[in-house]
Amino acid sequence: MSAQAPRLPFSLHPLIAEAKRRAKRRRVLLAGVVALVLSAGSIGLVTEWSSRGPARALPASLLITGEDQFGHTARWNLNCVPASGDVHDPAAVCEAIAAQPSLVTNPLPDGTCSVGHGWLFTIYGRVDNSWVNRTVSSLGCSEGGFMSKLGLVPRLRSLTRS
Repeated sequence: MSAQAPRLPFSLHPLIAEAKRRAKRRRVLLAGVVALVLSAGSIGLVTEWSSRGPARALPASLLITGEDQFGHTARWNLNCVPASGDVHDPAAVCEAIAAQPSLVTNPLPDGTCSVGHGWLFTIYGRVDNSWVNRTVSSLGCSEGGFMSKLGLVPRLRSLTRS
């Protein structure tokens, strides 16, 4: 004989369905919060990395050689970070390169001045982790030109006087 269990006065099926709906809602809400936190963190990192701006001084390590038609030769070394070398004022030259990298990456010839004759310059080295190997000719040392901004003029004047 089998005994029949008494029926419960209410049904559990709607309660289990409600529990499943609430669990699903909690999982969706948790996934949304995690996605929101991750996206906010990545936006913050991108903003921080992109807002650093240009470096105070570009890392530069250069060798500059010059030769004129009379056989005078000159050689300068320049290192930025920290500023050192045998140019006239290494710190000022490093600041000029940081403000205008084309002084060494794409130099333009100077006009004429008291140096009096042409020079052929070779600029070799690295500026802002890029290799530079440029040759430029110059007829002298105009104010504000690459020769004066790179601090080359004092030595050139002493060479041409001898």
